[in-house]
Amino acid sequence: MEKPVYSWDIQKEQKRIVYSRMRLLNKIACGMDERLMYSELKDLEIDLHFDFSDCYILLTGLRSRVLKQLPEGKYRYYGIAPMLNQRTRGKLQALGFDGDSFYHDMTDDLCFLVTSKEGKGIDEAAGIVQETVEEILKEHVLQGDGRFFAITAKSERISGYSQVETWFERLLYIKGLDFFEMKPGVIDWQWYESRRHEVNRPVIGEKIKRLEKEIVWTGQDAAERAVQDIFGDIRRGMDMGICREVTAQIENMFLQIEDAYRIESKAEYFQDIECLPDINALERQMSERALTLAQEVKMRAGGYHDVTREALQFIHRHYHEGITQKEIAEALGVVPQYLSSRFNEEVGVSVPEYLNRRRIDKAKELLAETDYKMEKIAQMVGLAGASQFYRLFRRFEGCTAGEFRERIRKKREKENGESKTRESQSKDGKAKDR
Repeated sequence: MEKPVYSWDIQKEQKRIVYSRMRLLNKIACGMDERLMYSELKDLEIDLHFDFSDCYILLTGLRSRVLKQLPEGKYRYYGIAPMLNQRTRGKLQALGFDGDSFYHDMTDDLCFLVTSKEGKGIDEAAGIVQETVEEILKEHVLQGDGRFFAITAKSERISGYSQVETWFERLLYIKGLDFFEMKPGVIDWQWYESRRHEVNRPVIGEKIKRLEKEIVWTGQDAAERAVQDIFGDIRRGMDMGICREVTAQIENMFLQIEDAYRIESKAEYFQDIECLPDINALERQMSERALTLAQEVKMRAGGYHDVTREALQFIHRHYHEGITQKEIAEALGVVPQYLSSRFNEEVGVSVPEYLNRRRIDKAKELLAETDYKMEKIAQMVGLAGASQFYRLFRRFEGCTAGEFRERIRKKREKENGESKTRESQSKDGKAKDR
């Protein structure tokens, strides 16, 4: 194993130059003014070995998301990174490439600014960088673990200093694409752009609507296929922005179905996308929840006629909009009398009764969890005003809304007091044991 170049091995004057050079290069990548850059070069007596008018950027290294997946203690960037830099620069220089390198402060990616006095192609330099990174990772980090790999992002030819910041930002974005199903290798912006334009948001939006229908009406197999179809598009597009948007839309749709069918919401199904190792894990997470929801919907509404099921779903989605039985029937494409008879027969109560019950249930949640005034709560649950709210609440709950809120608050105060008493007793017991 090569000996890493640690900071304490560098002489004081060398250390000043090295550290100043690293900071300067980070400023350049983040958009430092060109005149200010040359002024700092002069003050620090530093020579950067590349020409901005004929330069390429190669960005490589493991992403922070990948590092989170590695067992603690297995990876030490401060030991591996200098070795990676030393070996890669040595190979590039031996083949006639010149340039500088630095670790970007925000990402710990290793960035090479490459020129070639002998006219060698940038593709050859990119191949050297990628090959060296894979060697280092295999020897010292991953040790045969194939879940993680490195991507080297390659810029087009930079014809001036002003383009450095733009290309550096693009390459950082490309480096983040290891979330998708990919192989280790060199990626350029044109390749990525060709993938990204294959998919558009409206198409995926329609597929999310189809997934909702499959969960509610068809069943588990169809729901699983719908999830696969959505993630097939996301994989083709390889756009993290679309991926995050679609994930949020699907999760919101799941919550709406849970609310419509009174299914207990399970937050543990939704792990943050940044904590997941790859898109396969995200697809499994969504597929598992879709299958579970399809099964639970079937258990709760399997005996209902289609009209009744659609009415229930419509009510739970639109109860806060002040809808009426007539508007529900129109939305379902049936006459109010037919909806009324079907609903009464299968649910056991009339449509208006069920609708108002849903509104009061939501109002109880708002009374318990917020300090909103009664007029606002009435508006939020789709009632005409506070007087209608007061009347319905007393009819369904046997008390006023104010009495209900006060009872909830007293109950919580009592529970909090008992909890503090138990904590105090526990501390006293521990103190006596000592």
